[in-house]
Amino acid sequence: MPLNQALRKQSNVLWCISIIQDQRPLAQTKEEFSEMSKDILNTDTIESLTLCPVELLQRFRLMIQHGIGEEEAIQNCHRLKEQWYSDNRQEIERLEGAKKLNLLNWQEFLLWPDLSNTLYDLEKWYKEDRDFRNLVDGRVKQARESMAPDCKISNPIEQTALLKRYLFEECAFQKFAAGKGYNYEIYKTPMNKAMRRVKHNSDFVPPGVLVEVYFTQFMPVPKNDSPPRVHEGQNNGFSQVLSKNPLNVPALNGIIKPNSKPEHQKSAAQKVSEFIEKTVELIPEEQQAKAIDLLIKFATKEIIPLCYSPQMNDLKNI
Repeated sequence: MPLNQALRKQSNVLWCISIIQDQRPLAQTKEEFSEMSKDILNTDTIESLTLCPVELLQRFRLMIQHGIGEEEAIQNCHRLKEQWYSDNRQEIERLEGAKKLNLLNWQEFLLWPDLSNTLYDLEKWYKEDRDFRNLVDGRVKQARESMAPDCKISNPIEQTALLKRYLFEECAFQKFAAGKGYNYEIYKTPMNKAMRRVKHNSDFVPPGVLVEVYFTQFMPVPKNDSPPRVHEGQNNGFSQVLSKNPLNVPALNGIIKPNSKPEHQKSAAQKVSEFIEKTVELIPEEQQAKAIDLLIKFATKEIIPLCYSPQMNDLKNI
C-alpha cells in the first residue's frame, strides 16, 4: 500500500510539498513527484485534492544559508516555486484531470488574521510544557545539524532563533489548515514529533480532521546489517532522549551522530547507532521510553563490561 493507511471514501485531502530543489534537486519533484502522484491517482478514495507548495517556509533556511534578509529570501523562494511548477507541469495536469484539484498558497496562510495569536499560543505552550519544549528543541537541534557547514549565518543563537520561527510557523499552519476541513494531510514522510504533538492538541486541530498520512515507500527499511536510508523530514528523537540518559552511559552517549559521512566511511558503531535510532522511531510513541530504557539496561549489563576484558587489561600492562 503506497500510503500508510486507507482513506475513507470521497476524502478531501491536503498535500503539502516541500520546495527545496536548491538543497536536494530531486526531492518531491520530477521523478519523485511523479511516483507520489501515481500513488495519489491510484487511490480511488481521494475525491478532492489540494496541493500546497510550501516554498515560503524555506525563507528562514535561505536566510541562514546565504546570510540574506527576509525579503530577498522570499524572492528566492518564489523562484524555487516557479521552477517546481515548470518541472512538474505534466503531473499536475494529470492530477487535475483525475481529481478535483485545488491549489493553496503559503502566502494565504501568512495573511491569516489568526496567525499572530496562534504563534503566541505556541510560544506560551512551549514555555509552560516541558515535553513540547523538548520536542521543539530536539527538532531545531536536528535542523541545525543538517545545515551546510558553510552557512553565512554561523552563530548558533541566530540559527536557533530562525529555525524555531520555521518550526512554529509550520506548526501554526496545522491550525490554519484544520479550519478548512481537510480530512487528511499528506506529507512525504512522517511528521516530526513537535508537529505531531500540535496535531493531537485539540486547541489547534479538532479531532477527526487533518489526519496524518505519508508515503510508505519513502520510509527507511533496514536491510541485513546496513543502516536505513535517511530522508528529509525524518526525526532524530532517539538521540535526543538518549542524551538525557539518567545513567549517563558513555558507551551509548557518544555514538549518535548526524549522518554526515558516506556509507562506506561509517564505522560499525555509527551504523549500529543509526539502525537503533530508526528502529526506535518505528515503535509506537507511547512505547519508545520503555524501549530506550531496555537498551540502556542492556548496554550497562552487556556492552560496558567489554571495555574491561582480559585482553584489554593485558594490553594496558604491556
